[in-house]
Amino acid sequence: MIGELAGNEVSPQVYLMSGRGPTSAMKIIRHGVSISELAVSDLPGVPGGIFTVADNSGAEGSDSKKDRFIVVSFADATLVLSVGDSVEEVGKESGFLTNSPTLACSPLGDDGALCQVHPAGVRHILRGGNAKQWHCPGLKKIECASANRYQVIIALAGGEVIYFELDPMNQTLKQCGSKDLKADVCCLDVGTISTGRSRSMFAAVGCRDQTVRIVSLTTDKLLVQLSSIALKSRPQSVSLVKWSNVQAGHTEELDLVIGLDDGSSLRSVVDTVTGEISTSS
Repeated sequence: MIGELAGNEVSPQVYLMSGRGPTSAMKIIRHGVSISELAVSDLPGVPGGIFTVADNSGAEGSDSKKDRFIVVSFADATLVLSVGDSVEEVGKESGFLTNSPTLACSPLGDDGALCQVHPAGVRHILRGGNAKQWHCPGLKKIECASANRYQVIIALAGGEVIYFELDPMNQTLKQCGSKDLKADVCCLDVGTISTGRSRSMFAAVGCRDQTVRIVSLTTDKLLVQLSSIALKSRPQSVSLVKWSNVQAGHTEELDLVIGLDDGSSLRSVVDTVTGEISTSS
């Protein structure tokens, strides 16, 4: 419900109910702090994706909570904007491939390196702008991808999934394994890394056969399917969301959020140990 029910506020509030049983709650959302407009620029086309890249340079004055780049992906190009006191366009000196769309990008490690995934390969951008490139085998193309600070997962046309991990010793991105899922992949999420861990334990893979699968990213069960869920429509996006359950003593919970082609969404609970998908809402 939306309305000005407080009696003494100018802007209306949003009232909503969440949870069920003993975890249910009523929440009130109000207008927050004002937003400062830093830059306005007309884009050369309709973007297919917009990414923010955190500052992991480790340089004096750098802040990992602030963004270093805004990456705007188009059908046949990538626009890179540097974020500082002002927002400015940067070219090839950023290390990004600008004549191709970007499917995913992320900081890599803690030394200023970056990762850019484009249809023809995976680009490991070193501090200073030099880059190492992994190329797709043969004439295959990358359909979708996901990356975090230490892990990259991509899906090739035809359903092959390939997993990469940053080597902590020499800071190189290495291919760790691949698997043919026997179904075209339309979306991926490698998840985020919990405090005290070196990797996300699971990845979510959405397929065109109207299923979402949870696969393991541990070394002993790499890319082994742990569970799956059948859907009423093809998945458009998937996200593994970690959150702290205060009522259960701040235990870490893991939710799988799925956006479907028909405009609806689905949230399921994933067991943080086994990777099993349980209740849905």
